[in-house]
Amino acid sequence: MSLATIETRHPVTVALAFAIETGLLTPDREQSLRQELQDMVVEAAEKFVGFQNVESVRRALDITLGILSLAVASSTEGRTEPQNWATLITTNGMKAIVGNVIADIKTASDVTSFAEIVPIPEEVPQDAARRMLLELATIRDAQRGGIWIGYEELQQRLAVKENRRITTELCLWLIRELVRQPLAGWIKMNEEEVGDRKMRLPHADKVISNLLFRHCAGLPVKGVCVLKGAHFKAVNEAFKQDRAGWKDAARERYEKLRGEIPEELRSALMYMGRDWYDRFLAKGPPGTPRSDRDLLDPCGRYAQYHTEVFLR
Repeated sequence: MSLATIETRHPVTVALAFAIETGLLTPDREQSLRQELQDMVVEAAEKFVGFQNVESVRRALDITLGILSLAVASSTEGRTEPQNWATLITTNGMKAIVGNVIADIKTASDVTSFAEIVPIPEEVPQDAARRMLLELATIRDAQRGGIWIGYEELQQRLAVKENRRITTELCLWLIRELVRQPLAGWIKMNEEEVGDRKMRLPHADKVISNLLFRHCAGLPVKGVCVLKGAHFKAVNEAFKQDRAGWKDAARERYEKLRGEIPEELRSALMYMGRDWYDRFLAKGPPGTPRSDRDLLDPCGRYAQYHTEVFLR
């Protein structure tokens, strides 16, 4: 059995099949690649599954093919190009092509659950990259016949990482240019102690919605980044007095600010495919909460009532 018939749904085996069928892969080169593959399977077994039985070796092979396929698919940015894939492998071998994709996985795995104003590296598990590599190497889409979708998933993870970076950058821009307050002073005003000397801040997307709402509604943007019931009450009273006028003024403030935001940061204004204003304020402000209770804590369940009501 040739290498290419092991699992035809992996890009790497598609590449090997093309190389064999077109004569790019000589018998000697196939033998050397086979040895490389065997060595990589041994490494995968030692790192991920161990040598317990035949099934564990098969799983190690599947992991190895997945890792190689990540590298192969990445070389053409996900486009199905068997000839280029085959050339990549026959020219460089197997082990040599995985370096770049490992770097991408380390980048994608180094991300917290939310966009943070300041990095919190301790929230990322130390083995995050290893776990992501294993997941992406073996992930399949049952709804599409069980095909391997590791590269698609990797790109989604990288996109999440980039989106959170942009969200953080927009938040910092708003603090600097809209609030016009030094970051250190803003952080000191908004941080709170949690547990043993740990300081927490509202997530960046919460701060963005807070500041945009304040700005559009004509509220002060300086101060603690928490809205109280009185804020909502004042905004809603103004809205009831002149609904059309309130929406026109809020829209005008938003569009002017949006035009000042650097273009490369504006994607952070999109929520579920809709612009922030269209999604959250186009029909008017959110209602007044029943109580100020729990609105004082910038990290509590109702701390970002103004954003929680927007995001759900």
